[in-house]
Amino acid sequence: MDLLSPKTIKELLAKYGAAPLKRMGQNFLINKGVLEKIIEAAGLQRPVEVRLQQKSLKSDFNREGVVLEIGPGLGSLTQELAKRAKKVIAIEKDRKFAKILKETMKEYKNVEIIEGDVLKIDISNYIPPFKKGGVGGILQKKDKSTPALLYKRRELKYKLVANLPYYITSPVIRKFLEEKNQPKEMILMVQKEVAQRICASPVRSSAERSEGGQTARMSLLSVSVQFYADPKIISYVKKGSFWPQPKVDSAILRIIPKATPIPGLHPDDTDNNAPQPPLKLRGGARELLPERATPSGASRRLFFAIVRAGFSAPRKQLAGNLAKGLKIERYIIEEALKNAEISPAQRAETLRVEDWIKIVKYLISNKILNA
Repeated sequence: MDLLSPKTIKELLAKYGAAPLKRMGQNFLINKGVLEKIIEAAGLQRPVEVRLQQKSLKSDFNREGVVLEIGPGLGSLTQELAKRAKKVIAIEKDRKFAKILKETMKEYKNVEIIEGDVLKIDISNYIPPFKKGGVGGILQKKDKSTPALLYKRRELKYKLVANLPYYITSPVIRKFLEEKNQPKEMILMVQKEVAQRICASPVRSSAERSEGGQTARMSLLSVSVQFYADPKIISYVKKGSFWPQPKVDSAILRIIPKATPIPGLHPDDTDNNAPQPPLKLRGGARELLPERATPSGASRRLFFAIVRAGFSAPRKQLAGNLAKGLKIERYIIEEALKNAEISPAQRAETLRVEDWIKIVKYLISNKILNA
């Protein structure tokens, strides 16, 4: 079944009484070349034998073989992922599309279809944070003298692939960058303008922006993503590659979480340099929370409170925005900025993630703000 054919797409939709909804950004990919670029970007260009007769899918979980797809639609990308990955978990919000998927994916026993809203689903129910094996999903001790608290997690890594409509792009990216078990990488189809905003870099002047050919400015979105990960635009995609044709072009975006995340990824926003309470595991075994590198010692909540204040009036000077947003005397903010080698007259769009961390670190170390 050629799921890239507009004729096939229309026939399937008519059969199930379905139609693409504009408000949900439902546009179907009809360009094979673009499909191949997505597969290549995900590092899955070499097909593997599909286990059609496999009785149990649980044994297929490993560090390299799991792909989570969001918004599979009718399954054009899903079937190609299924040929290459050991396990594909496809999450579809539209009930009628989920029914169509059961037909188009019936030959692929390594595909699990989940009907639901990805923003409301607990991903750990489908991709557990621990790789199975050992006691309670932890590594066995190598030496009897090793304290029980030094057990470590064996996290199950997976890849995320998605064609995201504009209205959920930011929430989905944030959800997975803040997951305890982050994806190994994310390959996303998003609006071209959104991809450019995510990958923006600081520039100090209009002339510098023109010389670099950069159109997007640093924003709260770009700082938020670059705080956790390294984003890169792989390719631009013309709007004619979809049916129905959207109004704007798209881009294939790769996001790779940082190997040593900058401040706090844990939901409780604690300082991860401090000792963490052990978790109770089945059978009486215990372990520490995973170690996270936090060079600034700042919590995630405080970091983003400061960044939001900085971008509250993007065209105004940074010192004024921070003083007003954080309710701190301007001269104190100016001192913090100078200490970080940042001019108080600069705008928020001219700062790198590292610059924001310097500001946070100064405010905390001088007890101007509490982490």
